[in-house]
Amino acid sequence: MIRRFATALTLAACVAAMNVGTVEAAAQDQAAQPPVRYDGHKVVRANIKNARQLRIMETLSPDCWSHGTGIGLVDYRIPPDALDALAASGVEYHVLIEDVQPLIDAEKQVGQLAGWYDQYHTLAEIEQYVQGLADSYPNLAQTFVVGNSLEGRPIRGIRISGAGGPNGKPDFVIHGTIHAREWITSMAMPYMIETLLTSYGSDPVLTQLVDRVNFHIVSVTNPDGFAYTQTDRMWRKNRRNNGNGTWGVDLNRNYSVGWGGEGSSSNSGSETYRGTAPFSEPESQVMRDWQLSLPNFAGFIDVHSYSQLILQPYGYTSQLPPDHATFEMIGANMENVMEDLHGTAWVHGPTYTTIYPASGVTLDWAYVEGGAWGMSFELRDTGQFGFLLPPSQIIPASQECFVGAMELAKFLSNRLVFAFPNGVPTYVEPNTGATVDVQITPVNGGTYQTGSAKSYARVGTSGPFVASNMAPQGGNLFRATLPAADCGEVVQFYFEAYSTDNVQHTSPVGAPTEFYEADSIFVDIVFADDFQTNQGWTVQNENLQDGAWERGVPAGGGAREDPPSDYDGSGSCFLTANRSGNSDVDGGPTRLISPTFDLSGGDATISYARWFRSVNGTADRFTVDLSNDNGSTWTTVENIGNQSTQWVVNEFLVSSILAPTATMKIRFTAVDVPNDSVVEAGVDAVLVARRGCGGGGGMTLAVGPLNAGQNGQFDVTDANPNELTYLAYSIRGLGSTYVPGLNVTLDLRSPIQAGNARRADGSGSVSWTLPIPPNASGRTVWFQAAQFENKSNVVEATVN
Repeated sequence: MIRRFATALTLAACVAAMNVGTVEAAAQDQAAQPPVRYDGHKVVRANIKNARQLRIMETLSPDCWSHGTGIGLVDYRIPPDALDALAASGVEYHVLIEDVQPLIDAEKQVGQLAGWYDQYHTLAEIEQYVQGLADSYPNLAQTFVVGNSLEGRPIRGIRISGAGGPNGKPDFVIHGTIHAREWITSMAMPYMIETLLTSYGSDPVLTQLVDRVNFHIVSVTNPDGFAYTQTDRMWRKNRRNNGNGTWGVDLNRNYSVGWGGEGSSSNSGSETYRGTAPFSEPESQVMRDWQLSLPNFAGFIDVHSYSQLILQPYGYTSQLPPDHATFEMIGANMENVMEDLHGTAWVHGPTYTTIYPASGVTLDWAYVEGGAWGMSFELRDTGQFGFLLPPSQIIPASQECFVGAMELAKFLSNRLVFAFPNGVPTYVEPNTGATVDVQITPVNGGTYQTGSAKSYARVGTSGPFVASNMAPQGGNLFRATLPAADCGEVVQFYFEAYSTDNVQHTSPVGAPTEFYEADSIFVDIVFADDFQTNQGWTVQNENLQDGAWERGVPAGGGAREDPPSDYDGSGSCFLTANRSGNSDVDGGPTRLISPTFDLSGGDATISYARWFRSVNGTADRFTVDLSNDNGSTWTTVENIGNQSTQWVVNEFLVSSILAPTATMKIRFTAVDVPNDSVVEAGVDAVLVARRGCGGGGGMTLAVGPLNAGQNGQFDVTDANPNELTYLAYSIRGLGSTYVPGLNVTLDLRSPIQAGNARRADGSGSVSWTLPIPPNASGRTVWFQAAQFENKSNVVEATVN
C-alpha cells in the first residue's frame, strides 16, 4: 500500500513536470513566432444561394466567421489575393469589415487612465485578477483547477456560494473562451464574478441568488488556443497537432451528443473540425468529468461571440427538446432583460434553426447527458466588428451577458415558478375588482407547500400590502382576487408561495420592492378580433412569390419558424402562407389591412399580438402602420427586424401616432427582400378600446354638425343625474388639464374654455344649443363634458 502510494506520487510528479515542460516549450515556440498580420483582409457577408456558391466561398476563404455554413447569409474573411476572384464569382455579398488588421491594432491601444475592463488581457492577467477577487472574498469564493489542457495549462475556475455553503444547492456552470479568438467572453466572465461578489449583501436579488445557487465560472476553457491568439489573433481551435500539417480541434464540436453530425467537419483543416472521436481532447474530457462530478449539476451557459443570440437545445437536430416550452420561457426572459439594458437586439431559439446546425456542442451535452438546463450566448455584435469588438464595448457586452445569465440563475434558484394563463391584468374595472389566474408549477425538484399561495395587494402607491389566500382551482392553478378601486386609482399587487423546504417564492422575484400594477379604468371596446370569423380584413400583395396572409388554425407546427399555435387560444389567427413545409414569405410585401373603425368619439388604445421570424435575413421587415384617412396615407407604428420565435404583444395610444378620426385602419406588412431567408409572420388578438374614467360607465358626449354662423347641438347621456354638467373645449387638441373645482383631469390641452353649466335631468341627460362664430369656418375644436369627478369622451369636430 505504501509502495503503491509512493509510485502514484512519483507518476503524478512526472506528469506535472511534463506538463510544465510542455507549457514552457509552447510559450517559447510562440514567442519565437512573429505575430500573424491580416493587412487588407476583409470580412464579407455572402448571400449563399446554392451548393456551388457555397463551394466557391469555402475555396476563397480560409476562415468562416459565422457559426456554420450553408444556404443563406454567411460571414467570411477574405484574404487580399482572393478579392478579385470573389468579385468575379457571381456571389452576392457586402463588406462588413474593410480591413481586419486595424481592428486588431485598436484592441491593443490603451489609454493611460484605463481601468481593468477598458482593455483586453492575457491568460496570466485574467487568472491573477480572478484569484485576487477570490482572495478578497474568502467567505464567498474559492478557486479550483478543472484539469489541464493539451499543452499542460491549468483550466481554472471559481466557485461562488453564499449563506450555508454549497451543499444541497443547484450547481450552475458558466464558461467562456472555448473558441480562442472570442476575446470578449474572456472578459465577460471576470465581470460576472466581480459583480456577484461585490453585490452580495447590498443587492437583495443577487444576494438571494448567491445564497441559493452555486456559481461555477471558468473564464478560459481553451487556454492553449487563447494563449496562441497573442500570436495569431484569429485562432479558434485548441492546439492539437493533427499530424498532417493542420492544427487544432474545435472543442465545441468534440462533445458526444450528436457528434459527427451536421455543422461539424471531418476535415482537420476546417474551423469546425470535430476531432477523431467524441472527447478526443483533454480539454473536453476534463470539463466533462468535472461537470458530471458536481452534486447537483442543474444549469449551464457556454458564452461565445458574435451575433447577439440566446441559444437553446438542440444544435444537432431540428427536433425540439421535451422541455422546449420551458427553454422558450427562459430564453424570452433573457432576451427581454438583455434588450432592455442597452437597447441592443437579441434573438432566442433552438440552435439548429436560430443559427445553423451544430453537432457535438456543449449545450446539447449539458442538457442530454448532464441533465442540466443547457444554453449558450453569442455576445456582441452582429458583424460590424465581429470577433474584434472594441475595448469600449467590454463593459456593456459583459453587462448584457450578466443580466441574461442571472435569468437562468433565477430559474435554478426556484423550486416553484409562476405563470399567468390569462396574463397579468394592466387594468381593472372601477369599483368591482378583478381576478387573476395564477399557475404555480414545481421545478428543480421542488414541491408546493399546501395552503401557502397568497396574493398581496393595495390600492394606491403607498401603505401596506394586504394578504389574501388564493383559491385553488384544481391541479396547480389558483385564483387571486384584486381589491376594488375608484376610477383613476392604481392597484399594486404581487404573489407568493412556499415550497415544502419552507423557501419563499414570489412573482415578481423582487417583491415587495417590485410589484405588478393595474389602472382602475373603464374600457369601451370599439373593435375586437380573434380571427375566428372574417370581420372584413383585406390582403394586398406586391411582387410576392409566396407567403400571402391567410386566416386559419396554424398548420406548420412551428417546424419552419412559423407559430405552432395562435396567441389567444381561440384557434385561428392570420399567418403568412398557412401550410406546412416550404411556405414562408418570398419577395413581397404582403399586407394585411383592417376594416375601418370609428374613433371620432375620442382617443383609444390599439393592441395586438405579432409573430415575426427572419432566419439569416438582414433586410427583412415586419411593419405596423396606422391610417386616419381610410388608408389613403399611412404612419409607421413599428418597424421590426429579426424577432424570436414567440408571440409579442404591443399596445399604443392612437393619439400618440395620429389624431383619432372616424376612418381609422391598421395594417400589418411582411417582406422578404431580397428573397434570401425564411420569413414567417402572424397576427392575432387585435383590440381597439377606449380606456379612462369617462368612457364605458361614464358620460357620453355627442356633437352634431358644426356650421359657421349657425347653432351647434351638444348632447350628453349617462351623466350623474341632477348634477351640474359643464361643456369644455380646446382649440389646441388632446392633452391633460386638471380642473380643481371639479376634481377631474380633462383630456384636453390647456388652455381650455369651460362653462355653460347645466344640470342633468333625472335620467342623466343634458343638452346645449350654442352659436358657432361666423369666422370659425375650417377650425378644428375638441369638446369634452365634465361633472364633479366625472368626464365624458372627447369629440373632435371641424367647423364647416
